[in-house]
Amino acid sequence: MKNSISHILLWSVISAAFIGPGTITSASKAGHSFGFDLLWALLFSIIATIVLQEASVRIKMATNKNLGQVLRAIKFPSVFSVILFVSVTLGCAAYEAGNVLGAVAGLELSFDYQTWILSMITVIIAFGVLIQGSVKRICQALGLIVGIMGIAFILIAIQVDIDWGAFAKGILIPSVPNQSSLMIIALVGTTIVPYNLFLANGIKHNQNLSEMRSGLTMAILFGGVISMAILILGTSVTDEFGFKTLQAAFEKQSISGGGILFSLGLFCAGLSSAITAPLAAAIAGESLFGNGTGWKNQYFKWIWMFVLGFGAVIAFINFKAIPIIILAQAVNGVLLPFIAMTILWVINYPKIMPSEFRNSIGNNTLSLLIIACCIFLGLINIMKAINSASGIVIQENQMINLSLIVAALLSGIFGYFIFRQKLD
Repeated sequence: MKNSISHILLWSVISAAFIGPGTITSASKAGHSFGFDLLWALLFSIIATIVLQEASVRIKMATNKNLGQVLRAIKFPSVFSVILFVSVTLGCAAYEAGNVLGAVAGLELSFDYQTWILSMITVIIAFGVLIQGSVKRICQALGLIVGIMGIAFILIAIQVDIDWGAFAKGILIPSVPNQSSLMIIALVGTTIVPYNLFLANGIKHNQNLSEMRSGLTMAILFGGVISMAILILGTSVTDEFGFKTLQAAFEKQSISGGGILFSLGLFCAGLSSAITAPLAAAIAGESLFGNGTGWKNQYFKWIWMFVLGFGAVIAFINFKAIPIIILAQAVNGVLLPFIAMTILWVINYPKIMPSEFRNSIGNNTLSLLIIACCIFLGLINIMKAINSASGIVIQENQMINLSLIVAALLSGIFGYFIFRQKLD
């Protein structure tokens, strides 16, 4: 029992990474706008996260190489490593500002202090966890933070009056209500995050394949339960959407301690992501260019300090880094399907992967469906960024139709090569 809990705590870093202010905003707004109708999108995103993360870790277990070393082994051009590193670091830095400000927003709901003071508190806590120099200790700390966050949101959710029939329908029967397409994309995109695949692949552990699968699956499922609890909370809000109205709604409904619990949950979500984003960027850099020295490598520390520092500066000056975040969305839109396709290619590559670690036909089929979704999301994100940055208006239905066609075509071609490689 003790070992099972420690296995889950180790992989809770993945839940900590994808449950941040963005997830809270997207999930609660989805509940507020569409009730339980989009629960299926959260379920899909959790399944996809489990599949991709498990494959990423399985590559490390089978080859004793991280993703960067594997890319070098299969002779990927070095320029791709540079592009990957810049993309991941840019994305982590851009979203780090949102993570810090999200944690501060949680504190501001319960404490009447200046924003820069609360930002300083958040950054100091994140720095204190990261400077420990042990990924295992960081994962344990994050496991505790995620546990507190999960308990806070679940305690509120179970006090909301739930229509269980609508809940079951929403989670089991996919539907796309009018004007919900971009919200579905937000729910999936905020869960399947490209830098998380480097994060899981770079964590050292002594687990066997069965222990890894059970620990990783349980940790991500717990994160999924938290996300669904947040969506449930959103269904209880009838006023204009916002963090303050969410908190006020819980207090108005006489939910015992609901306001304080929401404040605590939002703070923990921002703090956990403020820790994992710098860690993920550093692990990606170590994976792509490092020699395995990890925390002893000064470049490793410089990377996570840069990402944390960038978020701190943006938070202290309360700067709205919209252009940077828009650029990060576009870059990550390209990055996610590329990394997902790389993982699927490597997991089936006979010159590197022993047969017992390779994907089954069923797993490959599921992975290809997920990759098609990643390509679809990536194209949508790119077109959204074009809309925001250039003023060119691309209608939502045009985005969706074009993205569906291209995603189906590219994933079909890629699937042909995957299955041909498996038969060779």
